Amino acid sequence: MMLPRISALMIALLISGCVTVSDRPSSERQKYSHVIGWVHAGCLAIHNDELNPGDKIRLHSADRRDITQTARISHRARSGEECMALRPERKDINLLTGASFYVIAATNAPELAVATTGDPGLTYRYCLGNKGVTFMADDGDKNVWQGYYFTAQPQPSRCSR
Repeated sequence: MMLPRISALMIALLISGCVTVSDRPSSERQKYSHVIGWVHAGCLAIHNDELNPGDKIRLHSADRRDITQTARISHRARSGEECMALRPERKDINLLTGASFYVIAATNAPELAVATTGDPGLTYRYCLGNKGVTFMADDGDKNVWQGYYFTAQPQPSRCSR
C-alpha cells in the first residue's frame, strides 16, 4: 500500500523541479515564474503569493491563436470545489510546485490557458500528457517558462501551437 504513495511522491518531486525551465539566468527564470502561470477552469496557479482581489491578469488561449483576454483575480482558492487543481486526488502533487492558487473572474474564459500579470511579449502553448498538462512560454524558438498541472487522469497526448 505504501508503494503507490511513494511513487506519487517521486513523480511530484520530479515534476516540481520542472515548473520553470530555461537556459537563461536564474534571475530571469524567477522573473517569468512570478509573472506567468496557468489556468484551468477558472483557477490560476502562479508562483506569486502577492496577487489581490481585483488585480488584472491576461489569459492567453493556447487553443485559439492570438486570443488574449483580460480577467481579474476574485480571491485566493481555498478548496477543490473552487479550484480543480486542489481536489483531493490532485492537491498534494500540485501544491508541491510551490504555486499559489487563485479563483479568477472572466467571461468566456478558455478552459486551459497561460496567464500573465503583464505582457512579457511571449508565445504560449500547452501539451496534454499521460496525467497532466505542461504549459509553456516561448521567446522566439527558446522556451523560457514551463508550468505543470497534475490532473491525475489519463488523457490522450496532444499539443497546441
